Amino acid sequence: MPSGLLPTLVFSHCHSCTRLSVETMAERLASHGFLVVAVDHQGNTLWDALAGKSAELSGAFLAIRAADVQFVLDKVLDGTALPKSLDKRADPAKVGVFGHSFGGATTGLVLARDPRFRAGLAIFAPMENDLLPPAKMAEIKVPAGFLLAREDNSISEIGNNIIRSNFKLGAPPLFLFEIADAGHWSLADIDGMHTFQAGCGVAERQTEPGTPFVYLDPPGARALGASYVTAFFSATLRADAAAKAFLTAKHPSGLVDAKARE
Repeated sequence: MPSGLLPTLVFSHCHSCTRLSVETMAERLASHGFLVVAVDHQGNTLWDALAGKSAELSGAFLAIRAADVQFVLDKVLDGTALPKSLDKRADPAKVGVFGHSFGGATTGLVLARDPRFRAGLAIFAPMENDLLPPAKMAEIKVPAGFLLAREDNSISEIGNNIIRSNFKLGAPPLFLFEIADAGHWSLADIDGMHTFQAGCGVAERQTEPGTPFVYLDPPGARALGASYVTAFFSATLRADAAAKAFLTAKHPSGLVDAKARE
């Protein structure tokens, strides 16, 4: 483990998921010297869903989720949420937030409300969405990024176009990474479990209706997602030039279409 203060990230999980949803990403980030904290949003976890009482997708609960993230950071910075080996190791000047799906919307609201967070990344969800107010891209003044699944049959092409609109509307620096043959759960460790099927196996393309295809291999997709999340936060919180070059590089395989507004 590196010495000194560690750049710190808080993860917000998807609707009716768990804090372990992107364990592969968290492990990759930790291996690069990030302190990663993941929160279970009580009332909106997988366990709540299995009990038939998970919260609705709403602006009201989005605000509760954002407050969860802020509370967790409070506890991390005052040392009460960490083991002794990490006590006082969180760097208050290098804090980021990232989230998947409903967690991506949570990320947007946190960035708009709390200046302690210096960068944020939404995975397969827009940060600004009229169905889940009140986050606005105009209120986000720090580096932000989006991962977009081209074959996301959960939020559909409508949702993906909202992500693209967020990228165009927000204040730079902004990054957008569109991943071919990825579905809503392709980057998550829970891909294929329970109701989380939209991201593995055989499906029909939303970009070419009626055309069958096979989603990205789950282990490879998770590794790809971990690479981009790690590079994004290395570039934005550490000013790592190599990571920045990775984010804006061309990808001849055609797997990822990377865009930046700076």
